Amino acid sequence: MPSKELTIWTFNPVNSVTGLNIEDPEAARKIIKTWDDRHNMEVFCESGVDDQMIIHIPFINSLRLRSLLILPSPPDSHSRPTRIRLYTNLPHPPSFSDVDAMKPVQDIGIAQSPAGWQLGVDEEGRGAGGRREVEEWPLKVQKMASVSSITLMISDSEGGDKSRLYYLGFKGESRAPKRTETEGGTVPAANAADAPVPKLAEKQGASHSVVR
Repeated sequence: MPSKELTIWTFNPVNSVTGLNIEDPEAARKIIKTWDDRHNMEVFCESGVDDQMIIHIPFINSLRLRSLLILPSPPDSHSRPTRIRLYTNLPHPPSFSDVDAMKPVQDIGIAQSPAGWQLGVDEEGRGAGGRREVEEWPLKVQKMASVSSITLMISDSEGGDKSRLYYLGFKGESRAPKRTETEGGTVPAANAADAPVPKLAEKQGASHSVVR
């Protein structure tokens, strides 16, 4: 039986996504797009007064996260962030002073696209059609085994003024039963999608689902 592609909306009320120091306050949730809309470069999230921004994403049940999926500006672009720090299971959206006082669960340098992350993609992350593809960054699975919320501190852009992301998602699986509680009652998580996982997700096997 093939794996299923599950959108992030299965596990996250998108309206509850929050951001700090973002030019458009609504942009933090707007870059959590459907997989089919991942190449839409007209919708993006950009930092405000400097190159640092925080995005906080709560989930409605516990997840095991395996990879971070992002579409940043191209390598060497002034608006490409070069560092993402991840914090898990924070009960509330943190401030910048909060995250400065905490040790991240994972600190990822993203100055260049990850090596060998997808066949047929060049060093600028462009596929055969010339479109830039979503980058897949592996996570420390042992530290991401039971995640109820994840917070990203995005910073250190190449130009030092602005950081920009066009897409944000995760690869992983739910630790909850197949039926998920919502405010309106219980709904099957499997209703999210029935399409096979794209090649980006198939690389690491067909035994787990994709949270995007």
